[in-house]
Amino acid sequence: MGLTLLTVDVDAQTRIAFASDRNGHVHPRLGWPTFEIYVMEVDGNNQRRLTNNPNLDTHPSWSPDGKRIVFTSERDGNSEIYVMDADGGNQRRLTENPKNDQFPSWSPDGERIAFMSDREGNFLHFDIYVMDADGGNQQNITNNPFDERYPSWSPDGERIAFSSRREGNFENKFGITDEIYVMDADGKNTRRLTNNRKTDSSPSWSPDGKRVVFSSDRDGNRENYEIYVMDADGANPQRLTNNDFYDAHPSWSPDGKRIVFSSDRDGHFIGEFGITSEIYVMDADGKNTRRLTNNRKRDSFPSWSPDGKWIAFASDRKGDDVNYEIYVMDADGGNQRRLTNNRVDDTSPSWSPDGKRIVFTSDKKGNHENYEIYVMDNDGGNQQNLTNHPHLDTNPEWLNSPFSVSPAGKKFTTWGWLKQVDR
Repeated sequence: MGLTLLTVDVDAQTRIAFASDRNGHVHPRLGWPTFEIYVMEVDGNNQRRLTNNPNLDTHPSWSPDGKRIVFTSERDGNSEIYVMDADGGNQRRLTENPKNDQFPSWSPDGERIAFMSDREGNFLHFDIYVMDADGGNQQNITNNPFDERYPSWSPDGERIAFSSRREGNFENKFGITDEIYVMDADGKNTRRLTNNRKTDSSPSWSPDGKRVVFSSDRDGNRENYEIYVMDADGANPQRLTNNDFYDAHPSWSPDGKRIVFSSDRDGHFIGEFGITSEIYVMDADGKNTRRLTNNRKRDSFPSWSPDGKWIAFASDRKGDDVNYEIYVMDADGGNQRRLTNNRVDDTSPSWSPDGKRIVFTSDKKGNHENYEIYVMDNDGGNQQNLTNHPHLDTNPEWLNSPFSVSPAGKKFTTWGWLKQVDR
């Protein structure tokens, strides 16, 4: 076991970064409103615009110590990766080439950034790169003529899992299949973890870094994804779900003992928009699968609280596939409580680091052009419009929770003064 000291900017934990088109800039080539990056206190006060240019700045992501924000910008004519201090100072372009660099992801120790780039291939035909946090030592760590995407750091920062369509994968009527690979963080020791004629995608590390959960349609068709888990070296693959319908969005509990997911499996209600999705939980070995929600509408996108006691989710219980509300329930499905109640969409619930609050986006005006960012207590009380502006505000980003786990396909970061790493 190794010990890594991680000093966190406590002040940053009280702030939320977000993207907004309130600035009035219009994309010079495409003619649509462009986004800038803002930051605010958790009560909505002290909203500060961090970027200012006529092109698109988006996808802000806090560094593990809370002192910097990495983001994607088109200010120089194409998609590049920039970093800035948490107050917007010292904005620095980290990548510089005429192609697209996108989706930067911090390593758990904050010393490196992984990203996708099509700089050495065809348009939107990506490889995975890693660079130092100051932009130095940029390396193509996959380096082959096929598509590689969605790098996911292991919790100890020593390995990266990714999806690939490289040569040797199977080809079907939908194209070359996605398979899951893992490599050392320097690109060495690349190992193919999955190998079948269908698509395996969205790898997500367990909190201890010993297992990877993923989605696959290997035992059905493209409408029949199941959830699988395997050891981090690809050994011992296990099918955790087994039915003729769609199981998706697996998310590890913070202690790594359970996996929550959504499913439209047989036995659900059939509505105007097809079979409804419900939320299930199972042990990490696939046993003890339990249906947590049961109603005639759609429940989806479950999100664990940092302590693993509750699950927040979005639900279309009015049945129009438009008016989603936010609910929370105990981890066993008990005590389901509706936290928001209005005639339009409330979506994308995200827990605060201490689990006491939930941030979400809301289309209160109902025109899909004026989403605002709100925060509320975890019981639904004290709902506050944090942005309160007649333009689109979106992508709220907390400093991540201590020992929390992101949904499949999103980066995992461990926060706190001390991170324990199993080797």
